[in-house]
Amino acid sequence: MIDMHSHILPGLDDGAADWEQALAMARVAVEDGIEEMVCTPHWVPGKYDNDKGVVLQKFADLEQRLSAENIPLK
Repeated sequence: MIDMHSHILPGLDDGAADWEQALAMARVAVEDGIEEMVCTPHWVPGKYDNDKGVVLQKFADLEQRLSAENIPLK
């Protein structure tokens, strides 16, 4: 199953607050049968000013952390 809407990238919006919470969310997703997840952080001017570079870096960091923790989520 693919989760098409998630706020797993930490510190970007009202989703995961930190890496501990993001990895916990990933573990729960895998337990629920999710194999892939689309990261969809909010972008709201003045509230969530997430530029492309920051989002891409958080995504790369997430991939590394998932691998290091042996969490099978793409």
